[in-house]
Amino acid sequence: NEARDKKKNGIAPWHKQLAVKIDEDLSKLLGNVTIANSGVLTNINQCLSPKIADRKDKENGFASKEFYRF
Repeated sequence: NEARDKKKNGIAPWHKQLAVKIDEDLSKLLGNVTIANSGVLTNINQCLSPKIADRKDKENGFASKEFYRF
C-alpha cells in the first residue's frame, strides 16, 4: 500500500520492514531478522501516536489533528 500511495512501481526494502513492523504475525515471525538496506524505523510510543491519542481525545470530547499516517 505504501508503494502504491507513493506511486512507485517496486517495493523498496524499507516498505518490507514497515510491513513487518505493522503486522503482528509478520513481526512475530521476522521480528529478529535484519532486512538489508531498509534503514531504521523509529519507535513511537503508543501514547504519543496521533491515531491512539485521537481516539482518547474523542472519548474525552476533545478534537485533535492527525499528523502522521501509519
